[in-house]
Amino acid sequence: MAFEILVVCTGNICRSPVAAQLLAAGLDDVSVTSAGVAAVVGSDIAPGMVGATGRAGVSIAPHSARQITEALVRRADLVLTMDIDQRSRVLGLVPSALKRVYTFRECALICGYLRDSGELHWPVRSDDESRLLDLMDRAGQQRGRFPPGPDLVIEDPYRGEAEAYDRALAEIRAAADQIVRTVREGRYCSP
Repeated sequence: MAFEILVVCTGNICRSPVAAQLLAAGLDDVSVTSAGVAAVVGSDIAPGMVGATGRAGVSIAPHSARQITEALVRRADLVLTMDIDQRSRVLGLVPSALKRVYTFRECALICGYLRDSGELHWPVRSDDESRLLDLMDRAGQQRGRFPPGPDLVIEDPYRGEAEAYDRALAEIRAAADQIVRTVREGRYCSP
């Protein structure tokens, strides 16, 4: 069974579907999906975010927004939200998911910290799924290293100016790149 990542935002039409697609493109043997805490069910990615991805040269696939459910949270090995309120709403659905729920940027910051500290040592032949499992064990020990605040949030650009979409996309790309890079570039050890 593949490692499952669930990315969550509000409407599931701007931030989370793009973040999920970027993570999925960079990780092998991992299932990455998205949902919203107040989803615009059935809608595609918002035109403003489509414009931002076009300006940035990011390819995105068609999408159909869906509402977060208790079952989705329970099934996920890792849940990444765009802000702290969404994280609280996810935990309201499934309080026992605490060890698996982070904001997207919090997870990226923890990944960068662990990679830069030299604490990650994986067998050369390990796959992305086993690296993510190990990474999540280690990430739990780092919870609280980055206190709640604006550094952990990717603001919702919905109905904003083009610059708001561009900024959100840049922050999403940076966080996704950090997570993927950590999974791909952790230090390797002999089996």
